[in-house]
Amino acid sequence: MKHIALYSGGKDSTAVLILIKKHGLPLDEILYADVGKWMWPGIDKHMKKVEEYMQMPVIYLDISEQIQKGFKKWGFASPLTRWCTGIKRDEMNRYLKQYVKEGLTQYVGIAFDEQHRTGNKRYQKGEIRYPLIEYNITEAIALKMCYKEGFDFGGVYEHRSRYNCWCCPLQTLDELRILFKYYPGLWKKMREMQWISHNDFRKDETIMSLEHRWWMEQHSNKKKLWKNLIKSESGEECIGACHLCVHRHNTQDKLEV
Repeated sequence: MKHIALYSGGKDSTAVLILIKKHGLPLDEILYADVGKWMWPGIDKHMKKVEEYMQMPVIYLDISEQIQKGFKKWGFASPLTRWCTGIKRDEMNRYLKQYVKEGLTQYVGIAFDEQHRTGNKRYQKGEIRYPLIEYNITEAIALKMCYKEGFDFGGVYEHRSRYNCWCCPLQTLDELRILFKYYPGLWKKMREMQWISHNDFRKDETIMSLEHRWWMEQHSNKKKLWKNLIKSESGEECIGACHLCVHRHNTQDKLEV
């Protein structure tokens, strides 16, 4: 019987590892789907800390190339087309399939206050255990457990509810505003991604329209600003005074996402 923890890098799956260690639950492998540059800066340091804490190596499934190809093919994901989640799920299931015959138990990080997420087992292999539910651990308690054991996630949870990809379109507007304000390097990459994506970042909103909205929020003299509307080289109207725009011809076919 193989016991494998499915690890995302976030607070819930980290709290699962803490419970496994604390209660002496059987564990053979920790499995992590590596999306590459889409994960937050500092993930390498965090993963090293996880390996040191658990005294065992993490098994990496490198899906970064598939993620990049997927983005160039489908553009930004949406609530109805979460192709990136599908890649993670399929690659993990492909790996887990080898253990089904001999017996497989998966540890999955779903909190006690998110039990509704356990309903869909269509793609899951073997027996599924949810240690956070078994031990009545809510999301808030899970985060406190992680902090107590020295996992700070690079400060990401100070202003976000999820440790997902920094370019995920399913973030809240508040989380995106924080990203725009405090992570200019990552936001610049998102802007470049928007230029090569065939779809909007969110429904009826592009990265540029979000930028304009927040830039306008920071400037009281809006009438004067709107008088500075100019025509870009592509013929599209933009706010020339804000210096936010990156022209499509500068990024197409050059961006590694």
